[in-house]
Amino acid sequence: MLVRHEAPLEHCAKHGPHWFAIHTRHQHEKLAASTLASKGFEVFLPLYHAVRCWTDRTKEILLPLFPGYLFLRGGLDRQLSILTTPGVAGLVGFAGVPAIVPDAEVDAVRQALARSGRVEPSPFLKY
Repeated sequence: MLVRHEAPLEHCAKHGPHWFAIHTRHQHEKLAASTLASKGFEVFLPLYHAVRCWTDRTKEILLPLFPGYLFLRGGLDRQLSILTTPGVAGLVGFAGVPAIVPDAEVDAVRQALARSGRVEPSPFLKY
């Protein structure tokens, strides 16, 4: 669930850093996450294990749980640095205002990945 706030910078100054969703270019989630992390941002990219079969081999790979998205904590004061990161398409928001992702939602995803043996996107999810 995304929450709309009129002034996320002021809200973060009062209540501490929040999580924001970052929209990435197709198959650029890992590049964007590693580049943002190297810039000093706190990044969360939930990944799951998948088995892919080719004609000559079978391989287990890590894929993003939410293709095209990653989560970033705080850092809106350096928005230009975020938006100019390779692989980043933009911030998820409403009417140009970045949407805050509640800490409880991010924590729930972390807990699901930690305790569950098998987590993957819904087959009905179209992206």
